[in-house]
Amino acid sequence: MVRLVALLSICLLSREAAVAQGTYLFTWHGDSNYFQATFQVTDAEMQPAVPLGSQLFFSSLSITSPSGITYTYQPSTSLVMGGLNPWAFGIEFVDFGHGTELFVDGGEPPIGAMTGVIQEKWISGPDLGYENGYWRYSYIPEPSPVAFLILIAVLSILREGAGLPQGRTLRHLRLRH
Repeated sequence: MVRLVALLSICLLSREAAVAQGTYLFTWHGDSNYFQATFQVTDAEMQPAVPLGSQLFFSSLSITSPSGITYTYQPSTSLVMGGLNPWAFGIEFVDFGHGTELFVDGGEPPIGAMTGVIQEKWISGPDLGYENGYWRYSYIPEPSPVAFLILIAVLSILREGAGLPQGRTLRHLRLRH
């Protein structure tokens, strides 16, 4: 009975910690399908007033425009600034190699009504492309180290409950019967 209570306590108390390191995937759905865009952010970047700047964000940012340019972050030829929270976000992407810039905006309250716009233009010049649409985002859970510790604790409790001697496994027990 004590083992059962301990097992239930571990599971209930650490349910949130097991997926504490999730990320969010944002995907663009344009009204005319001119632009294709995706990026990922961490849980920390979803907090209000936190700028976008994780390695995950920079490596996952990809926007393809009607002009044929695929914008990906290159530290030597591009500059990316932005921030987001669950209600609104904005990203400015300057590509010095092509002489262009992108303005990406999205989200208005309430959460889920992620209407937005992507605008491509020459640096300080006229528009090259413009599209209204909306963003969808989905949570991607990733197990934290706590999840592995919980698994070890559960297996240890189950091993003690099965009455196995040290060095024996559940597989050994099944082979004997």
